[in-house]
Amino acid sequence: ICGSHENVYYKLVYSKEEEDETLIVVCYLTFIPLSILYHRFLEKLKHRGLNVSKPSGPREHAIQRVASYDSPTVEALQATAYAIEGWRCSVAEESHNVTNARFEIGSNSGDGMTGEPCGRQIWHQPTLSTQSKPLSNEQEALVQEMARAGRLPGFDPSQNPNSGDVIFRAQMIRAYISQPGNTPPDLTTQPSTAKDAVEKAVKFYGMLQT
Repeated sequence: ICGSHENVYYKLVYSKEEEDETLIVVCYLTFIPLSILYHRFLEKLKHRGLNVSKPSGPREHAIQRVASYDSPTVEALQATAYAIEGWRCSVAEESHNVTNARFEIGSNSGDGMTGEPCGRQIWHQPTLSTQSKPLSNEQEALVQEMARAGRLPGFDPSQNPNSGDVIFRAQMIRAYISQPGNTPPDLTTQPSTAKDAVEKAVKFYGMLQT
């Protein structure tokens, strides 16, 4: 009886240890060649000049060319007529509707734009029936001030080539404040706490969502 108990104990304990050791050896022998192959692959990429994950340092010779602008300030970005009647950005389903209407296709013919509309953005000139209703001068001045986000009126690429999407921001802010009950953030007051600052920022960027 004692002998049989010892055999059972050996099978339960020592056989388990042998299996663990075997597994460790197998994993170790598998890891070594895979590691070697991986490093050889990286060396080949390095010699081929495909250092995507490890870019080199700055240019040895800096670019000396500087852009030159004849008319540095473009006032069109703040013009009400240009922003409302000139161009409009349509995204997602609205962009599909614009394209379908442009080519006179849609549900009646069974044709139309296919594919997922999310992420699609187009700039187009709206027709008279789709133009936004102009705001009052006071409201439009507020729209432009918020859309510029602290920038001076107009667009001066010699100072900053990034326009800050002023036209798009103005379009979205107009659409927001045109809805009954929507009020823009108060620009005349400063937040007194971090919570107030976050709430004001969220309200501002909430107006820009499509």
